Amino acid sequence: MSEAHGYGMLIMVKMEKQFGIKTKQYFDGMFAYAKDHPSDINPSFMAWRQYRQEDGTMVDDKNNGVTDSATDGDMDIEYALLLADQLWGSDGEINYKREAIKIINSLMGSVVNKDEWTLKLGDWVKNNNPKYGTASRTSDWMIGHISTFYDVTGDERWKKVLVRMIEMITGIQDNFSPETGLLPDFVWKQEGELIPVDGDFFGEQKGPYYSYNACRVPWRLADGYFITKDEKVKHQLEKMNTWIMENHTKYPFKN
Repeated sequence: MSEAHGYGMLIMVKMEKQFGIKTKQYFDGMFAYAKDHPSDINPSFMAWRQYRQEDGTMVDDKNNGVTDSATDGDMDIEYALLLADQLWGSDGEINYKREAIKIINSLMGSVVNKDEWTLKLGDWVKNNNPKYGTASRTSDWMIGHISTFYDVTGDERWKKVLVRMIEMITGIQDNFSPETGLLPDFVWKQEGELIPVDGDFFGEQKGPYYSYNACRVPWRLADGYFITKDEKVKHQLEKMNTWIMENHTKYPFKN
């Protein structure tokens, strides 16, 4: 999955920066793999999923003959490229910064709903899609990434996305999780209001709840506050952390 690929590229950069483990060749190989498996809709993005065949080769997932993207995977791949530029520079075989900006601009063109200034689920979603057009995955709300997109490109539209993202987090916490601060996996706009999705969203019953997508939100919020130092983000994170710290012994994690 492109999400896991993005995690891996982030890890490669951090392993060398923080621990001195030489990872550049592996990072470059991972980026080459992403480039070799593009989305059919926007080739700047990585196809969301691949399958290993019996002969060891990898083929892209086919959905009605078309491969498409997942927003969070491409956001992490792009952000890893910016970190790679800071660590290794862009004078070598790969111009990391140029490749990152290409993805940033494609994200604005293909996955930002400019009626709502929200992030769509991938390049396959049209704004007028009655089910998915206004839907957004809360684990894609990477405040730190979005802030960096603006810093790198100067595109004022990313500020609109950032402001909207912070507003949405506050609205969900105030209206649906005032005690816990937790966010659901997915939200959408219904009758003018941003609310958790129905239980059958994506054929999953966990969409309206804090589950395996939204469990990444505390990490994303912490990273967002570290980068932006925004007091609203700090308050959102504190609300969530307070509940977690007070209740972690009541609801232990189970395998």
